[in-house]
Amino acid sequence: QSTKKIRKAGVGSIPDDRQGMGLILSMRIFENMVLNEYDEKPFAKNPVYEDWGCIKEYAREKIEDYSIATANESVYVSALSGGNQQKIVVARELTKDCKLLIAAQPTRGVDIASAYYIHSRILQAAEEGCAVVMISSDLDELIRVSDRIMVMFRGKVMGFVDGDAATREGLGRMMLGESDGESI
Repeated sequence: QSTKKIRKAGVGSIPDDRQGMGLILSMRIFENMVLNEYDEKPFAKNPVYEDWGCIKEYAREKIEDYSIATANESVYVSALSGGNQQKIVVARELTKDCKLLIAAQPTRGVDIASAYYIHSRILQAAEEGCAVVMISSDLDELIRVSDRIMVMFRGKVMGFVDGDAATREGLGRMMLGESDGESI
């Protein structure tokens, strides 16, 4: 299926490489906020004419809603900190009826405050009915955010653990090939 169809089905993606795959650094915040829907209403009046006023207003709302530290919506994304860049990706991916979010290393390389904020927004989306698949090597992040954790070792599923029963030690053993969790 095309990326457009997948997006329309409600699938959001937070890639593990925000600068290479999640953002266009040479563009401004308001342009990055609508990468998935710049050609749709209310952002486009027709297939070839974007409503920049509407797009900028939308970006200002998301900047405020997601606590993105910036002078304004016209700042180039490359000028922002990693945490603020990641908040743009999260804001964009969680705004339109997200039914499934695939989040790969969603807090890699961001400061602690931004990481907690991103976790809170992902958890809020889950509470609102969005299924979340998180891929992370950060055991503390997995334990803090996950309802259920699946551990793989060399392409083999080692087992599942409920998030509230997971420990770093138990997950670590599974990551090294010891089956410690519930088998499938």
